[in-house]
Amino acid sequence: MIELARLGEMITVTKGKKPRSIYGKGPHKSVPYILIDESQTLFTDDETVPICFPDDILMIVDGSGSGKVFKNRYGAVGSTLLRIRPISRNLLPEYLFYFLEYIQPELQMNRVGGAIPHVDKSWLIEKTIPLPPLPVQRRIAEILGSVDAVIDSLRSSLDTLVQLEGQIIEYLLSRGLEQSEHCTHPGVGRVPTRWSILPLRSILLKAQYGLSLPLMASDPGSGIPVLRMNNIRHGVLDISDVKFLSQTDVTPEYILDDGDVLFNRTNSLDLVGKSACYDANLILPLTFASYLIRLKPNSKVVVGHFLTLFLNSEKGQQQIRKIITPGVSQANISASNLMEILVPVPPILEQTKIIGFVNSIQQLKASYSAEKDKITSLKTTLLSKFLITQPAVQGVTHV
Repeated sequence: MIELARLGEMITVTKGKKPRSIYGKGPHKSVPYILIDESQTLFTDDETVPICFPDDILMIVDGSGSGKVFKNRYGAVGSTLLRIRPISRNLLPEYLFYFLEYIQPELQMNRVGGAIPHVDKSWLIEKTIPLPPLPVQRRIAEILGSVDAVIDSLRSSLDTLVQLEGQIIEYLLSRGLEQSEHCTHPGVGRVPTRWSILPLRSILLKAQYGLSLPLMASDPGSGIPVLRMNNIRHGVLDISDVKFLSQTDVTPEYILDDGDVLFNRTNSLDLVGKSACYDANLILPLTFASYLIRLKPNSKVVVGHFLTLFLNSEKGQQQIRKIITPGVSQANISASNLMEILVPVPPILEQTKIIGFVNSIQQLKASYSAEKDKITSLKTTLLSKFLITQPAVQGVTHV
């Protein structure tokens, strides 16, 4: 027999608040000030702010992450967070944490508010939670905690690989694959002397803005997929979410060719200036929207994947950041300014070897990412099996 309890009888829910005093360094008797953004370490000595202890659970109140929960924190609770504290001896904090994690999608579907939807506290406290015996709660939390440990380990390995990839790319773009003399160029920094330093315009056959036409959300049957700025992710093309144009709207000169580089000319400051190379084995045909510029490399001089590698590297981004025009909501880069950035160009064979070297790291990243996704999917299945909100068990009673 599985008991059900109303959450409002098992927990207290306290909203955080903004303290009257915040410090960059903690004075005497101050405590850490807990915010969603942990990029800064802040402190407060305002005793009116609710305090969170490691056995308490924190939940994000509003925004896209509303309903997300955290544990093992100590400090003053910020105004964008709820402190959730178990008050019943029949409910373990670690079991409650995973139950709240499980119902996050429901919390988001039942948010209230207009411009900034937020967690509905009244809905939360009316939710019922299954209460197996304490040893079972503890075992469930231990199993899910072990799965979390594996996910965290894979995430840490991925972060390390991302850092390693960036370091290797910068090394290869500064020293190349062969031992030779180097020089420091005023535009691109350290490079092998045997490499050419060329303006982007001189190594392209064409630079072309994309189509500015109303797009269809679904394929009408013979439509052509349209790549937009959101399809450039981490230096590769993600075609999982595309819009469409009819074939009559797309003339042949707007169809992508193998090795074309798509450059994001308009986006937020942190995403504008990113690139991805089109590989013909993705899908054919494909076209592109107006916020992208198609760079068609002269294949006798530069390989599309190498050009993409450089444009996304720190060397390339340093030049690109200098030609960004900030806007109210989005930043912009003009094609004419882009054409003048300088590109270090090794011999074609060396470009190909550099791409192969970097691809081996990216394949390793992909394998770790796939494994992390697999374990995350397993966790979702376990959450559903262990923490089903309305157990299909006869004789369920309420506490």
